[in-house]
Amino acid sequence: MIALVNTLLMAASDRAAERGGLRLLGATRAQVLRYVVAEALAVVAVGVVLGFAATALGLLGLEAALLRLAGLFAFEVPWRPVALVIGICFLLGAVAAVAPAIRTIRTGGAAIPRS
Repeated sequence: MIALVNTLLMAASDRAAERGGLRLLGATRAQVLRYVVAEALAVVAVGVVLGFAATALGLLGLEAALLRLAGLFAFEVPWRPVALVIGICFLLGAVAAVAPAIRTIRTGGAAIPRS
């Protein structure tokens, strides 16, 4: 989760000029914040899907190995904790993206960094 927050904070900080440009072009603060939150949630959603895919591949290999060693066994996924962690990731992702965006939006786009 620390990597998620760090990545989103860095990406949000790097995109300050884009948010400032949107404000200068007439976007309201609410529109810019909705854009930032939607983008962060999309990034988290892609991460969740890729994480599920990687975990499924790992569990398939583990299941095959255990099946050979121990025969049939019952395997249960703890869905409630999984859903809790996913929810926390979405919440942290939104907060990590919005925090730098609010700082940029308050300037009204006047302080666009030059590159």
